[in-house]
Amino acid sequence: MIRIVFLLCFSLLSAAVHAIGTPSYVSAWISNTGTEASISWSTVSGADYYQLQYRNGTGSWGTSGGMYYGGSHSWSNVTETLLNRNYRMRACDSSNNCSSWSSSSNWISTPPPPPPIPSTPPYVSASINSDGTSAWISWGTVSHADYYQLQYRDGNGSWNTSGMTYTGGSYTWSNVTEKLIDRNYRMNACNSSGCSSWSSSSNWISTPVSVPAFVSASVNSTSASITWGTVPEANYYELQYRDGTGSWGTSQGSYHGGSHVWNNPKEMLKNRNYRMRACVDATYCSSWSSASNSINTPKPITPSAPEANIVGEGIALTWSDVAWATRYEITQKWRSGMFEDIKKHETTANYKSWEKLYDGTYNHSLVACNDMGCSEPLVFHEVALRTEIFPPTSVNVAISGKDATITWTEMSGASYYQLQYRDGEGAWQTSNLKYTGHAHTWENFQSIFKDRRYRMRSCDDKDVCSEGWTTSAETISTPKPLAPNKPEATVSKKDIHIKWDKVDYATYYLINEYYSNGMLSSSNREYKSDKPEYEKLDQSSGTYKFRVKACNIIECSDDYSVYSAEVEVLSDAHTPSAPVAKVTGTKVGVEWNKSYNAQYYDLSIKFDSNDWTKEGRFVYQDKDYSGDKVVISWDDVDPGARSYKVKACIEPGWCSEYSPASNVIKNFVAAPKASLVENHGVAVNWDTSIQGKFDIQIKYNGNDWTVPGRYTSNDKHISWPDLPSGHRSYKVRSCNSDLSKCTEWSAESNKVEIPVWIHNVIVNGSTTTLEWGPVPGTEYYDISIKYNENDWTLPGRYTSPGGNESGTNRITWENLDGGVRSYKIRSCISSTECSAWSSATEEYKTAGLPADTPKLKVSAPALAFINTTEQITWEFESPATLPLNATLYVMLPNTTEKIKLASSSNGSAKPFTKAPGKHQYLFEEAGVYRFFAQACGLTDAQQIIPVIMGDLFIPIATQSAEDVEACSELWETEQRVEVIDQEFTAKNKGTELTWPSVPGVTRVVIESASCADASDCDFASLDWDELATLTNGETSFGLSNSAGKVYRIKVC
Repeated sequence: MIRIVFLLCFSLLSAAVHAIGTPSYVSAWISNTGTEASISWSTVSGADYYQLQYRNGTGSWGTSGGMYYGGSHSWSNVTETLLNRNYRMRACDSSNNCSSWSSSSNWISTPPPPPPIPSTPPYVSASINSDGTSAWISWGTVSHADYYQLQYRDGNGSWNTSGMTYTGGSYTWSNVTEKLIDRNYRMNACNSSGCSSWSSSSNWISTPVSVPAFVSASVNSTSASITWGTVPEANYYELQYRDGTGSWGTSQGSYHGGSHVWNNPKEMLKNRNYRMRACVDATYCSSWSSASNSINTPKPITPSAPEANIVGEGIALTWSDVAWATRYEITQKWRSGMFEDIKKHETTANYKSWEKLYDGTYNHSLVACNDMGCSEPLVFHEVALRTEIFPPTSVNVAISGKDATITWTEMSGASYYQLQYRDGEGAWQTSNLKYTGHAHTWENFQSIFKDRRYRMRSCDDKDVCSEGWTTSAETISTPKPLAPNKPEATVSKKDIHIKWDKVDYATYYLINEYYSNGMLSSSNREYKSDKPEYEKLDQSSGTYKFRVKACNIIECSDDYSVYSAEVEVLSDAHTPSAPVAKVTGTKVGVEWNKSYNAQYYDLSIKFDSNDWTKEGRFVYQDKDYSGDKVVISWDDVDPGARSYKVKACIEPGWCSEYSPASNVIKNFVAAPKASLVENHGVAVNWDTSIQGKFDIQIKYNGNDWTVPGRYTSNDKHISWPDLPSGHRSYKVRSCNSDLSKCTEWSAESNKVEIPVWIHNVIVNGSTTTLEWGPVPGTEYYDISIKYNENDWTLPGRYTSPGGNESGTNRITWENLDGGVRSYKIRSCISSTECSAWSSATEEYKTAGLPADTPKLKVSAPALAFINTTEQITWEFESPATLPLNATLYVMLPNTTEKIKLASSSNGSAKPFTKAPGKHQYLFEEAGVYRFFAQACGLTDAQQIIPVIMGDLFIPIATQSAEDVEACSELWETEQRVEVIDQEFTAKNKGTELTWPSVPGVTRVVIESASCADASDCDFASLDWDELATLTNGETSFGLSNSAGKVYRIKVC
């Protein structure tokens, strides 16, 4: 236990001292400029002086070195910056006894420097609502402003200062009752340092003027008017107008009261409507009112007060002006004797006058119009103007040569004369000319007329004419034409053109024709022409001549002209028949029959798919070819397909139609077409126009082309039967008989494939060889065999690799057992894609051993473990009658290849043995092993059945009289051994046998045998006895006496 002792000691002191009281408060002050400060404190009885301490905030106290008296102290010209400075004091007596420190004073700090005077607000904006009950201003705020002052005025009057101060940046007056007219504002910004200058004035605002409540428009026949709702504060109103929904136009005047009338208006109104606004002055107006109803200009009424007066040699009309009339239309009708005229006039004024009018009577009517229509007509009283004028006293007409002259008497007051004429009793026709003087001549006139008569009347300078006409006593007629000169006739192909000189006064011509064709003549044909020429188209062959007579409506010339020179029209050349084209060796030729009248021939050629050659490229003169045919040939021309057509010509542009096209010839051999035929054959055909001997080349698989001349044909085809399988293509050329001159080789034919088939089977004793042609692209060949009466072997059992594509492929089997076999084959490009099977070969028999030959027997365990060695034995069941060799074969798991292991012989001389054989075999992999034995030896050849098989390339096999090798049946000796994929090792511990557990084992058999030296025992020759059979999965067995014994375990 630990004990702790505490010892406490005290020291007690005592004294008799009089205490001074502590100041009850201390107060501090600093000026706004921070340059003056003072403190004050409560004084204490008995104190001679006071001491001072100070600090900033709650920091440490500092002591002033001075003494302070009274109850206050001031500091001037303070330069120190004070920050939360506070003070405390204590009172002291003359003995320097002091009281405790007072409480701290209030805090004082040096004031910050005064702010700068704010800048002027950059803008002031004023607004008022639509009914004038609310107004507001906004302004641009500035830095350092504590508040803003406002001034206002109306228009450009004096500024008034608001008694309020304003902050923020906006201010709103609600429930405004004052009427504002052009009120605008300005502001300045202020703080403790002062105020800025006043801003620019704001925009002007005014209490909105009331909008006129309505505007109504009306129209009548003499005026248009509007009325509107008045506004009490308005001094006047402004007006806008528009037609329909167009743009508004502004009236320049001002309007007062509540209505306005436009009297006697002229303007066209189309859906005219109006709107108005009330104004106090030019800058203070209401919004525009709603649009009035629409009005349209009415149709004018009929004018009144018509006046028609003669003024000098003219007439003046006046009438009353009519509202809405934009024009007046006047109809003036004038009549003088047999003449009358009606004219239309138009004016916008309410008067119209004419000066220097023709004599006669005048009647006027007038309508007032605008775009809406016209009024009923206003009729004026008739006005008459008259001065007498008379027609000529006589008119005479005469023809002299090619001139016609008319004369008349001149009349007083006449400025000119009008002329009319007629033929016979026909209607009078008026000349468009004005005739002056007393005569007029038509020189070299060509007009055609009969019994023409003339009349004339006088007219003054006002176009007033006499009422009567003076008619000539004489009539005149056009003279009879003379006979034409000798016509000229020309021929163009089968057309004839006749022309002659024009004849005066002739209006048409009669042409008489004389025609003869050697057997027939005629001169009765007559033709009419309105011109001094005539054309006859597409005339018959023969000779022609012509004569002409000139005529008009009066009569014809007395005689015909003399005949023209005789002209001849030839007949068309006949279209040739179709030409005949042919190829002879390297020559290309064409021929055709000549045509009657042909001077030359135009030949057109079509080469391959090109267009026919153009006209004129190949021209042959008829005279250059004797007999009745034209024969053309060309040598060594480009190979291609050609056909021909020809036309016969008399002259350029005068030819027959082209003949039908000739036969098509080909001076080349077209690409052959190869096709498969039965019995593995190929037929090749080709197209050409060439006759001769043909040379054929063959390309087999990837081999070179066969040498020229190896295969030939005199026909346009060739074929081969029983060809080995594979790919073949062909090309052909045409040659002369000794192949010394040939065309180019044709293009390569299509490629044909003869599917794989076995074209040769060679049997030699126990050896058989199959041969077939290669098929390009084959990975392997699959062979199936039918043996005796068995089914065909399964696919994939016998295969041969592909790859040899240039020559014969073959496979050979040796030591075949006797029997009858046939074969079939297919080509495969992968394990899943193969061709169809070929047809089966004929049957072939392989020689077998004599029937009394004993059978071979193979012995082997049914089961074995991996990496263990087992003995395999074979022998004849009894001694054979022939000297034979017996061979042991094995097939490894998952393979079909036989591997030769060992052989044994039964001797070469009688008596023969069983030929026993033994072989120790190590099983190195799991799976099923297949063991076979086969015996072979020479036997009599007469057992072979001869088989004959024909082939294009392989000689026929012949039968041999010598002994041949024959073999026994291999497959009937098969023994299978299943090898388990686990090593099995048993151990002998003297008193116990142990072994590993093997999955799937249902029975274990333990055997024993006697052997003095276990390391040198022939296990196969020992006599084994079964010790025990275990069926419960045991892996050990106890031994009672194991000396001189060996053991083995069978796992089942």
